Amino acid sequence: MSILTYSHRYSSISVFTALLLFITFLVSPFFSLSANAQNTGQYRGLTISPAITEIKAQPNKLYSTTLEVFNDSLEDRNDLYTFVQTFGASNTEGQPEIRDFKDDEPARNWLRFSESTFSLKAGQKKELKIDITIPDGTSASSYFFAAVVGNKSKSADPNTNVILEERLSGLIFLEIQGKADRNVTFQNFKSSTQLVDPFFDSVLLQAQILVKGKSFLRPSGQFKFIQGSDTIAQTDINPKQKIILPNSQRNFDLFIKYDKNQSWAPTWLVNNAGGKPNNIEEFTVSAPFIGFQKIQADLPYINSNGEVQVLQASTDIFFFPYKTLSAILLLVIILYILYFFLIKRNKKVENS
Repeated sequence: MSILTYSHRYSSISVFTALLLFITFLVSPFFSLSANAQNTGQYRGLTISPAITEIKAQPNKLYSTTLEVFNDSLEDRNDLYTFVQTFGASNTEGQPEIRDFKDDEPARNWLRFSESTFSLKAGQKKELKIDITIPDGTSASSYFFAAVVGNKSKSADPNTNVILEERLSGLIFLEIQGKADRNVTFQNFKSSTQLVDPFFDSVLLQAQILVKGKSFLRPSGQFKFIQGSDTIAQTDINPKQKIILPNSQRNFDLFIKYDKNQSWAPTWLVNNAGGKPNNIEEFTVSAPFIGFQKIQADLPYINSNGEVQVLQASTDIFFFPYKTLSAILLLVIILYILYFFLIKRNKKVENS
């Protein structure tokens, strides 16, 4: 009798322990450890500022700006030189890609440094003057210059004859005033999912803006979250003030989290849009328990006629706690099975 009693108690404890472990797994937070490698002893050399200069100009006029070079190293630099390049959009991310001027590009002779070569002692800075001459009759458009400071030095390895070249650039955006050809469109505007459980899911909003014509664009405007007829929240489209070069496109994605998200949710139930990508803005907004919510982008810009035009794009998201209800239903089923198993075991023990 004592052996049967012990066996019955052991069985009950085992089932209870299994149930407790399962519930703990279901509601326990997921912890992950990540190690971020940090570069130590980073080489500190020349720095240049400002990184970007914007000039709004008229034809047949002379404009001047300055570029500050700082020797943030322990060595004197006696062989620094200056020259001018241009830049355009890369084929992938729309980032500026520096290149030499072509022979048929008239702007190649517009920019002049005050000094072609100079020296800079360790810890000192120097201000370089840059003159820009715009010919008469230049049509409204955007022109791009890379004001480059270069430095050549021999390799530290005495067994090699390698020449090392260091180049730093300050980018100059020159916009000739007038009615410039410009067409702006949303090349892509969609969410990673349109069915969202407000207790578990996050959404990645993909917004890709295309600019065609002769003028660059720094997008402004808002992402708006609309429920019914009310705008419940909004955030900037371009908080980092990124620029889209002519005939290129850039992404202005937004990682959206919802206020009902629970940190205790297990990762296999959570749709976090693949995880928050690097260099993407994050925004938290309230979500309905059940219902629709519209995400709308309002992007004002000046069109080719010099008029302010507002470009709009939108996508709808439907909220329904399907994962939450599924998890509850699954838990109820498991509890019922375990309860039925315990009742059956108790009857077997009693009959024994």
